[in-house]
Amino acid sequence: MITYRFDQSQLNALKKATDSASYKKAVDVALFNIGEEVSKTGKDNSPFDTGTLRRSIESNVTTGKYVEIGTDVDYARIHEFGGRTGRGHRTVIKARPYMTPPYERMVGGQAIDFLLKEFDKILK
Repeated sequence: MITYRFDQSQLNALKKATDSASYKKAVDVALFNIGEEVSKTGKDNSPFDTGTLRRSIESNVTTGKYVEIGTDVDYARIHEFGGRTGRGHRTVIKARPYMTPPYERMVGGQAIDFLLKEFDKILK
């Protein structure tokens, strides 16, 4: 499971510029949109055989705090990170990251764009 939280220092100025209800709504909408974007990209890039892995990727927002994105499929981790599997760990699977790249784009600045977009709607 991947979790994304905004750094509180990123939010302080925006919090001061808005009322409490608008602030909470903007953060929650931004977190929801971040979860949807990472989930969609993860699904699009995930290894595909039966579609179980793709269908299992989802995101959930904990109001005002963070968004969790991930899957509960047993073999998701081995596809993301690679490693040895099977009887006696004889089979080696190369890493095929499908969730890490969209998450890293969010951490690298795209998440702030989502947040600023929501606050721009409020502050106009």
